[in-house]
Amino acid sequence: LESFKTTVKAKGLSILSDMPREGGGEESGPSPKDLAMAALCACTSMTIQTFARGLVRTGKLEEGALSAVHVVAQDNTKVGQHMPESVDVGITLIGDTEALSPKVVRLLHTAASKCPVRRMLEGQMGGGISEVMRVGKSGEVDG
Repeated sequence: LESFKTTVKAKGLSILSDMPREGGGEESGPSPKDLAMAALCACTSMTIQTFARGLVRTGKLEEGALSAVHVVAQDNTKVGQHMPESVDVGITLIGDTEALSPKVVRLLHTAASKCPVRRMLEGQMGGGISEVMRVGKSGEVDG
């Protein structure tokens, strides 16, 4: 094996992943940890948006009050380690600051903790992760 470059396929889309240079890679794509952080950000944003839509439907938030949700995740990994000690997530709600009252912000903050990717990363999957490994010829790939 000459390279860590790995093509990951999900729902018909391909994403190139690689290790950072200090890990022996070429940094030609996000690392697996970067992809996990990106998944956490995307899921957190989508979970908040879904909950906000419910607040609009029930009249607890006016239509258009929330125009965007920006999420940034930073893993806290000690030098020389691979597993983060923790992850810090920063969430910025963009919109009408008056309509986004402290009560609505608290509700949306609570919703953020319901993100399925966060729950997976926190180890809340009842069945865990199962793996199957097989040997195949070059070019043989299962989906």
